[in-house]
Amino acid sequence: MHLLFLFPTSLPLWFKIYQLPVACLEGARSSIMRIRSWASSAVSSLMG
Repeated sequence: MHLLFLFPTSLPLWFKIYQLPVACLEGARSSIMRIRSWASSAVSSLMG
């Protein structure tokens, strides 16, 4: 029962813990898109 009592006070902490992997996923997705666009431009410049 003490967990339920502690939950409202630790809500920002839970939000941060939940936000961290989401931010990591967003960063990975943006970096993958950046690498993909860079690779496609490099391939197009190589192909001439």
